Amino acid sequence: SPDSICLCLFESGLPVALFSGDTLFAGDVGRPDLRDQEVGTRELASMLYDSLFQKLLRLPPELKVYPGHGAGSLCGRQISLAPVTTIGQEAETNWALQFTDRACFVEAIMANLPERPSYFTRSVAINLRGAPFVSDFPALPYLRLSEFKALQQKGVTILDVRPGVLFGNRHAAGSLNIGIANPLFAVWSGFFVNLDSPIALVVEFETDARQARFELARIGFDQVVGFVTADDLDETEEIPQTKAQDFLASLETPQRPVILDVRTASEWSEDRLEDSINIPLPQLIRRIGELSREAHLTVLCSAGYRSSIAVSLLKAEGFERLSNVAGGMHAVRQVSC
Repeated sequence: SPDSICLCLFESGLPVALFSGDTLFAGDVGRPDLRDQEVGTRELASMLYDSLFQKLLRLPPELKVYPGHGAGSLCGRQISLAPVTTIGQEAETNWALQFTDRACFVEAIMANLPERPSYFTRSVAINLRGAPFVSDFPALPYLRLSEFKALQQKGVTILDVRPGVLFGNRHAAGSLNIGIANPLFAVWSGFFVNLDSPIALVVEFETDARQARFELARIGFDQVVGFVTADDLDETEEIPQTKAQDFLASLETPQRPVILDVRTASEWSEDRLEDSINIPLPQLIRRIGELSREAHLTVLCSAGYRSSIAVSLLKAEGFERLSNVAGGMHAVRQVSC
């Protein structure tokens, strides 16, 4: 963005560390499409080229680089797990820095950009005015079942942060499943949790509630009103969790299910099942009209995490004939081999 900065630390007149913010990551570079449209994406991509090739890459190759984001952040596309890198390492291996021609760089940076979560615009406003301190939050209340049901009746967001298999076996009606154990919990919450609704959590352990509240606060979702454990629930629904072997067997029957693959378009194009429908998870709600409510939908992703989010969204939208492939394509390919 136009106001993005990098900071270089000098010692005795020599650069010793670069804090590269949103510009240069380990294995990736920043995205030019996350700022609201006072500056166009193409212009920002060209400005990013100048920052990288005319400034940062002119620094010493041994200079340590401390990026502003790590693996899983939507501020990049394929940020590596390395918390620290060097200018030389990135010049040699970073995919984006191999496009040394400006026009080629701009086209590459603008191609196949991931979806932008809706909360990004609100985050800008929160950052400008200042966010509340997490340390000032009151203790998160453990809700009595009657309190939880009253909130449910009012239409608050019920966010179940347990693993997908536990959610599928037993969950509150209308709840959204985004597992807290996954490092992308905050990312997917930013896509699908209602920005303006209070949030009641369903957890396996109380520690999960505290972690979920903290992760949600990091993206500006401060309206968590309390939590219950899944053992407290007395009225529950289920979504079948299909083992990979049983899923493959179902494809050979007259009652073959409709396969909904919610991986990215690139994942699906590289390895897909015949006749599967690809709707990447971030696009699911706005493309829900493409799916038949009468068909038996079996939902698939790479390992079962995104598909569990998808089936919870579909169930909340009134789809009844659903199943989730436990273990996803990883499990399917292991069985088929």
